[in-house]
Amino acid sequence: MTMRPVVWIIVILGIGSVFARMSTAGAAVQSLSTAQKEFRGHGDNYCIAVQQEKNGAVYFEVFAFDTPTGPPTPITAYSITVQITGQRVPVWQALGETFEAVHRITYGVPPPGFKNILGPEQLIPGLTYEVAIRNPGIGGFGRTFEHVGTEMRDGCRR
Repeated sequence: MTMRPVVWIIVILGIGSVFARMSTAGAAVQSLSTAQKEFRGHGDNYCIAVQQEKNGAVYFEVFAFDTPTGPPTPITAYSITVQITGQRVPVWQALGETFEAVHRITYGVPPPGFKNILGPEQLIPGLTYEVAIRNPGIGGFGRTFEHVGTEMRDGCRR
C-alpha cells in the first residue's frame, strides 16, 4: 500500500481584535464617493471602487452597504491581491504586517504598515485584472476591472 502525503492549507481570517486605521495614501486624489452612485454593489453588501488617473496611478477603495438603497460605508482591508484575469500568479500582492487595515490603497504602493509580497508589475492598458481584498471582519471579496491607462472612475460593481 502506498501512502500519499496530505497537504493542509490553513487560512487565518483575521477575525477578532484588529487595529484599523485609515490610510492617507493618495489623499490628494479626489474621493471615489461620487462614483459609488454610478453602480450598486456586487450582488452582495461589499464593493471595491477603482479610480484610474492619466498618470497611470490606480486607486482602490473598499465599501459596505448597510441597506440596499443606503449610501456606501467605508471599510478597511488588510490584504490586497491584483492579478491578470485567468492567471494564477498575482502582479501585485501586499499584506498588513500586523494586520493593520486601510480603506484606500494605491496600486503598487504598500500603505503604512503593509509589506509587498509580490511585485508590483506594470499594469498593461487593455488587460482585465482581478482585485481581491481581505477585511478583518468579513473575509475576502473581489472584482474585475480593465486597466485603461488614463482617467476613469469605476464604482462598485463586478
